[in-house]
Amino acid sequence: MKHSFKTALFTLTLVSLTGCALFNSSVSSSLDSSSVSSSSTSSSESSSSSTSSSSSTQLETSVESVYYDISNDYTTIYNTVNPSVAALFVYSGTSLADQGSAFVYDVEGTTKYVIANYSVARAAQSPTAVDINTLNHELLFGNNVRVAADLVGFYSGYDIAVLRFEDPNNLVPVAPLGTFDGKSRGEEVLVIGTPKVGPELRNTLTRGVVSGLERMVTGGSGDYAYSYPAFQIDAPTNTGVFGGPVIDITGAIIGVVQYRYLDVDGISESISFAISINDLSEILDQIVNTTAHTYAKVRIGVTVQDIRMMDLATRNSFNIPAGVTSGLYVVEAGVGTPAYNAGIRSQDIITTADGFPVSSLSGLSSYLYRKAIGETFVLQVYGEGTVNVVLTAAS
Repeated sequence: MKHSFKTALFTLTLVSLTGCALFNSSVSSSLDSSSVSSSSTSSSESSSSSTSSSSSTQLETSVESVYYDISNDYTTIYNTVNPSVAALFVYSGTSLADQGSAFVYDVEGTTKYVIANYSVARAAQSPTAVDINTLNHELLFGNNVRVAADLVGFYSGYDIAVLRFEDPNNLVPVAPLGTFDGKSRGEEVLVIGTPKVGPELRNTLTRGVVSGLERMVTGGSGDYAYSYPAFQIDAPTNTGVFGGPVIDITGAIIGVVQYRYLDVDGISESISFAISINDLSEILDQIVNTTAHTYAKVRIGVTVQDIRMMDLATRNSFNIPAGVTSGLYVVEAGVGTPAYNAGIRSQDIITTADGFPVSSLSGLSSYLYRKAIGETFVLQVYGEGTVNVVLTAAS
């Protein structure tokens, strides 16, 4: 069902009379099954004739017919995306070793490609150590199609994996992908996934908002260490939902659920993290199309500090100009690194990356890891102009 929302016309009058404030507003609206129409009435307050104009101030503001068009309701969005979303079951022999969520993001001929969480795909939560090459992966989609899937590859740095399966009869649709670029805190999101409490709760729909931007998620160790930029949501999740899609109100997938915060008592506070679909494009492409079936991480070679997080003493010690309120202060640019070779030095301030404002390490990483080795990363340096950094492989 398509819903159209229109605000009523608000008239707000503020009158200050010798230290007293009076607020008046009037709203009238009517609602039918397809729209909210609005009309307005006006109200006014007049002060006593004995009150002089010099002792009164009147401010009147009107909000005129702001129109909101929500193109899909939750049911329509769920019914559109759900057939592309699967419960992922990971087996070691005949034993269930781990369980998560996944979704189809691309197709080539009859081959469908699926995004999944790498920790789930390798059965990291299995009580016994397992070899990922001996595991079997099964997908049960929202439209009840069940298939066996092969592991294509992974990038442990983002804790992401790609699976594939053959679908000659085109039974499973490719999910609609969108963009996270331009999203803000407070924007509504939906999540579909299978909580790790049993398959009877598979493909559960939850709702929340984007509650944080430019987060950095780190964890794991050794070969399984990960560190990636993320956005924060408050939609309820658990580890079984990892790998599931984050969907905006238009019905497009904008991210992948990857992590949930637990406090010291092991209690979730509705703090989960997702990687934006934009940040995964180059990584997914390399996992599928390179012989190594992983992402060759690039490097820029700088150590930076977020200017927004600096106290006054730190700003002064770094000689940050008074008018600079955000950006990345370069603490060090290693000799021989891509940044150094392009002319970046310590005490420089990076303000944009590929045309996007950056003010945190997470933000810089987000745009950096959309790049491949040999590509140019365009940085704007305060007071210096544009710097073109040719990226090399990370060591």
